[in-house]
Amino acid sequence: MRGNELLLHESDVQDKHWGVSAASHVIAVIVHAYPTSQYSARSAMQSLASGIASSLVGATAAPNSDAMFENPALGFHAARGEVLEGSTQTPQGPGGLMKAAILSASSGGVTIAAAVVYPVQQGQSQQTNPDGFLDAFGDQVLATIRFPSDGRALR
Repeated sequence: MRGNELLLHESDVQDKHWGVSAASHVIAVIVHAYPTSQYSARSAMQSLASGIASSLVGATAAPNSDAMFENPALGFHAARGEVLEGSTQTPQGPGGLMKAAILSASSGGVTIAAAVVYPVQQGQSQQTNPDGFLDAFGDQVLATIRFPSDGRALR
């Protein structure tokens, strides 16, 4: 963790459950928090999206079929959402295709921008959505974000 950023990766147990090698870092969660007086939800989302896009080759908005959010929400709050796809940067040139689901919302003087980043899974067709399990997991992770204005968690 540095400054206003928190970066998490999945555990080896989750890797085993998904059938990938241990320490694969197949999914990453990035969370940034700012005072609302300094960043709106739109500017926080754009800042995080720009940072992620700068790490990808050819980052563009994901196809409509990959738009994960009909009604974007970050925790309990209506949010702005964007899904990007682009190739990883490697010393040999562009690598595997990555997807980044980015959401941002403001509440009670705090703006939070969060992203879930993972590799696009290869499938027979886009209609089968081979990323479905990672899309669902990413959505569940983003739903757990809480703002200070949400009060204490229920016990």
